[in-house]
Amino acid sequence: MKNFVRTTQLGLGAAVLSALLVSCGGGGGGGVVVGTDSQAPVTNTNTGTNSIDVSDASLVTEATKVSGNASARTGRGFSFPSISIQDGAMSMVIPNGELPKFGARRTVLSGTGQTIEFGDAVTLKYDMFAWSSGELVESSSLFEEAHTVQGGISDDFPIPEYLAKSLLGRRLGDTIQVVLPVGTPDLPVYLDANDAYVLMLELL
Repeated sequence: MKNFVRTTQLGLGAAVLSALLVSCGGGGGGGVVVGTDSQAPVTNTNTGTNSIDVSDASLVTEATKVSGNASARTGRGFSFPSISIQDGAMSMVIPNGELPKFGARRTVLSGTGQTIEFGDAVTLKYDMFAWSSGELVESSSLFEEAHTVQGGISDDFPIPEYLAKSLLGRRLGDTIQVVLPVGTPDLPVYLDANDAYVLMLELL
């Protein structure tokens, strides 16, 4: 696993991960809005949001983190960060509240390529954000070479097993959103296991 160190405007050090994923869909005309799955929506008692610096991102063009007293959890789970796409620009809002304690994934945009099977090569274009702060912690745009992994395999190019398995059954060209929960056992060492992470990925 190659290492990369870069100081961004957020004062973050980044290293390489690689990610994948899927499971809810979006469609529509010029502007596409992807909801928060079938789970309960975020409840805001303070609608203020904090802008996130995405100048080093490769997919997300605008991001915000809900601030103040907000809850993103119910008895059924948590709300995905909401996604909207307008004129090719993708924006995301990460909810406040308790950190996710289980992994989740959904499809944001469906591709038309071949279905990914075990061992198939997949090149990843991605942005990864810390759930707690909303900070951009890593992006494929920070690396000179594209990251290629194999569907279902996490050992050759070390990535969390949950991500590797989440590629299976997706299509090349899909854009997916994945949530890595608090305590993900095989996170890269440079990430905080006490935080949760949300990734936006395009599978090429």
